[in-house]
Amino acid sequence: MRAKRFDKVVLIAPAGLNDPAYPATDLGAVAPQELPAYLAQDVSVALRYFPDGSDAAFAEAFGADRAREGETLGRLLAPFGMGHPNLRRFLARIANPTLVVWGTRDRMLPAGQAPLFVEALPDARLILVEDAGHFVMQEKPETLRKIGDFFAG
Repeated sequence: MRAKRFDKVVLIAPAGLNDPAYPATDLGAVAPQELPAYLAQDVSVALRYFPDGSDAAFAEAFGADRAREGETLGRLLAPFGMGHPNLRRFLARIANPTLVVWGTRDRMLPAGQAPLFVEALPDARLILVEDAGHFVMQEKPETLRKIGDFFAG
């Protein structure tokens, strides 16, 4: 089977290139009830993706799913943390035009990390979305138009 090819890449608040001046949030240090505030500048946007307590079975399943994700993430991050020593070299091989999108109020992965990706990618440009957190597209739906314009251009 032949691999599918693509022309352009969009990265939305990617992880993996660490900058001590702009450290990623240690998810293990964030209490579950505080997580929505780390995901969105407007907490009400993030809360749409969390159970409201009206369905106990759903809330229990949601919690179990998040616990499994946390365990998996922990195993993935164990060797190198939020970064990989070879990631910068791997990114340098991506010749495709790449759009890096980041919310200026991202508390999970600070927007100060964005230049690391733009510099590492040979053909990258950056869109910083004002007053948006990690859930940049959910908080600022107009971001989708900008991404569409990138793909169409």
